[in-house]
Amino acid sequence: MFCGEPEVHEFWTVNINKRVSDKMVKKNILLVLLMVLYLCISIPYVIAFDNKDMEKAQLRNSDVDFQNNPVDYMASIYRDYHDWRIDEGLKKSDAAIGIVDKIYIKDPEKEFSDPKLKLKKASQVRSTLYTLLGMLKYRKFLTTGHKAREEAYSPLMEKIKKGEELSEDDLESIAGEIEGRETDIQVKSLFRETVTAFETAVKSDPSNPAPHYQLGTVYNAATDSDYSMIAEKEFYISYKLSLKEGDTQAAERSLEALRNVNEKSEYLKRIEVGK
Repeated sequence: MFCGEPEVHEFWTVNINKRVSDKMVKKNILLVLLMVLYLCISIPYVIAFDNKDMEKAQLRNSDVDFQNNPVDYMASIYRDYHDWRIDEGLKKSDAAIGIVDKIYIKDPEKEFSDPKLKLKKASQVRSTLYTLLGMLKYRKFLTTGHKAREEAYSPLMEKIKKGEELSEDDLESIAGEIEGRETDIQVKSLFRETVTAFETAVKSDPSNPAPHYQLGTVYNAATDSDYSMIAEKEFYISYKLSLKEGDTQAAERSLEALRNVNEKSEYLKRIEVGK
């Protein structure tokens, strides 16, 4: 994953008072990692249309109709994601999902007539749309989480700027400052919504590697070790499905993500022996 503002890490490490105890330093490092984590964004995954489709769509064309032109419509959602027009992308995603869900419930195998669609079945289109929805939700989760932590860290940042030493009480108060804020409640809700969107994408089309990759990215960003184990599994599944599709570039991306989570992963051993 790429992080948008590495100078945050430099500011904290340069300004931490050298006289603090080892225990204090460890706590400050933890805070640095938390702040950097919530500034990170996921690497976009290749979805069911290519860059040429995206360019042809002109990508802010609000009058593109999903039913008559699903490829251009989905490309416009992806451009909203790419350009951080999150709310606009979410609105489009919800509208298209409302249409596809009805078709999917009646007949998951029903095909869309658009010749530009590579994956035409309702189940496949639904999987792509929910993957896009999850990507947008995750980006909103990150920006909302950053806002919550920025609010909580503000008093401590002021102390550091003045050259004041941080006390243990200062550091231990952060969790209490964040907990219960309206933005914190939104963050937790958005995390659940993000995971649900990707899980729905997987359920709609289990052969689609994209939502597995995105789930791995989301779980890898969490601090719980149990989530890291899930991330390993999702990256492994994404790797295997990408290979099956013949997409070696996507497979390598998933493999690299898996290595970054855990270089000693059991899933890497499986790959080594061809499983």
